[in-house]
Amino acid sequence: MMPQFALPLLALAATLLAPPSVPQTAGQPDPALEAKVKALGEEAMAAQAKGDQAGMLAKFDAIVTLTQNPDAMHKLGHFYEGAKDVPNAPARARHWFVESATLGVAEAQKDLAKALEAEASLSNEDYATLVEALAKGAGKAYNAEGKAMLTRLAAKYGAVTRCAIDSAKRLGYVADDAQALMSRDNPVHWYRVRTGSGNTAAGDRINLYGASEADTFSPTAPYARLKVTGDGFTGIKVNRYPGGEGRYLEIKDYTGYVETPSAEGRRDIEMIVKTCRG
Repeated sequence: MMPQFALPLLALAATLLAPPSVPQTAGQPDPALEAKVKALGEEAMAAQAKGDQAGMLAKFDAIVTLTQNPDAMHKLGHFYEGAKDVPNAPARARHWFVESATLGVAEAQKDLAKALEAEASLSNEDYATLVEALAKGAGKAYNAEGKAMLTRLAAKYGAVTRCAIDSAKRLGYVADDAQALMSRDNPVHWYRVRTGSGNTAAGDRINLYGASEADTFSPTAPYARLKVTGDGFTGIKVNRYPGGEGRYLEIKDYTGYVETPSAEGRRDIEMIVKTCRG
């Protein structure tokens, strides 16, 4: 759980009612936006006077959605976290911590690092959401706790991915030729021939998706959890490419896609998951 922290209402309101950090029109305030924020603020205060905490937070939520104020997002997350008897409060708290951390609020990154201390209990979806926000925000504002958490996760899941690759090799799988040639990091597809040879060869393919420094398209790549899937093939085609000076480069292409791996392939997948995920 993220740390509990109760903020005084007036301090929260002052931040929530602040104008957006990026003016809507070339350096000029947006009167319509200011009017909406003021009206929602008055409604929030009226709800608070009635003891309607859920109604107050709903109005503040609307204000932050309008202004996109990163500091207000972070403070509102903490206010949701300490709320009592407010439907969906934990989810809204996490939402605003994620949004503010992504936008570079250092203290929000610290909150996500705290939440990730229990990452083994998080679903894959929740884990990916928190790590992505932490990784994106780290490029905008430095936070020691956030950086330390990312370093720890990269080491942990990098070792898990390496374990899976080493296990596949021990089981007799070989990497896809093209990936082994072109990949700067860890090939995803690994093949093992079960029967036949050449264009009549049949066997299993294991797909290892995990932490990878080479995948620059995803900020979560260095921290990705291991995912192991399998399928199969029914033939091998050898493609020859000119390599210069009368030489050729031969690349194997596994053909004849089979949706389900063999019984042996399924056992190999189970073994890799059990061994490497722990």
